[in-house]
Amino acid sequence: MSTYQLEQIRPTQLSQLAQIEVKGQEKLKEKFGEKLNLVQVYGLIKQKTKNFTAKDAVAIQLDAAFADLLKKRGFWEAASAQTSTPAKPKKPTKAILQKKIKGYEVALRLAKDETSKSKLEKKIKGYKIAMRLAA
Repeated sequence: MSTYQLEQIRPTQLSQLAQIEVKGQEKLKEKFGEKLNLVQVYGLIKQKTKNFTAKDAVAIQLDAAFADLLKKRGFWEAASAQTSTPAKPKKPTKAILQKKIKGYEVALRLAKDETSKSKLEKKIKGYKIAMRLAA
């Protein structure tokens, strides 16, 4: 069993963390200048523990307190109510990637503003990298 309970949280559940209400946010804001952000806390623990692989006494205590808070707010029940193991998306074939690249290249030629062009160029670059990695 893992040392860290927070390791069970999947990236798809981070938006649920942001929706959990924490009491006393105004006091925290007065004392520290900002409200408690559970997604940031999760990220800091994950970073400090090197993706939950390194043991750290402070991180273990924070993990236990955080997991207790999540339990009190019903997070674990909501998380287990979702499909436990979502189907893995299929990796796109080279043919599909080529079609996507061509489509984005057409959109790039038609794009009028620089922001759109930049976004399309990034997508094309990503798909070209995926093409090289596709078996």
